[in-house]
Parts: sequence; structure tokens; C-alpha cells
Amino acid sequence: MTEKEKDFLIEINKDNVQEIQEENNPNILYFSATWCRPCQYLKPAMQKLAKAYAGKVSIGTVQVDNEHALVKKYGIQKIPNLVFCKGDKEVHRYIGADGNEVEKGIKEHFNI
Repeated sequence: MTEKEKDFLIEINKDNVQEIQEENNPNILYFSATWCRPCQYLKPAMQKLAKAYAGKVSIGTVQVDNEHALVKKYGIQKIPNLVFCKGDKEVHRYIGADGNEVEKGIKEHFNI
């Protein structure tokens, strides 16, 4: 797989979320679903951001249909829903499908 083909988005689930949040990098939990059109619209922007900030910010998708415990833990009611965390502490939340707003949030809340 070439660097261009590599998907930098991490699949986040109940089994790996703690490990990801214990890393030194800030992280974004991208709550999404395959049937959600706005989520699918946002996905290419999220892949681009995951690649651009690789090694600085961990960005991963949480499939709401499969990860009920995480949906409940973070109180997700609407998608796409992005939870910005430092460790396991939420510092910002963005609901919507605008990649520019997500990048603005990265710069503002993670000081990158």
C-alpha cells in the first residue's frame, strides 16, 4: 500500500479507545454511520486531516451502529459528531460536516 492509498483514519471501538486516548497525542472521535449522508460527505476531509496531522493528532471513526457503549458514554444524539479530546477529557465538540471547521477546531483546541 502506498502512502497515498493508506487510510490514516483509525477504526475506534470499545476495545481500543482507551489505548488511543492514553497516547500523548490529542484525539478526535468521529462518530459516524455508513447510512449517514453528511458523515459520508465529511469522510474525505477527515481522511485528509488524519493524514495531515498524523503523529500530532489521532483521528478515528466510531461506527454508531456498532459501538453503543461509546455512543452512550459521550451522549451522542446527532451525527456526524466529533469529540475533541486530550487524553480521555473532552475539550470541544463539533456537530456537522464542514472539514474546515474541524481543522479550525484542531488548531484552536490542540494548539497545532
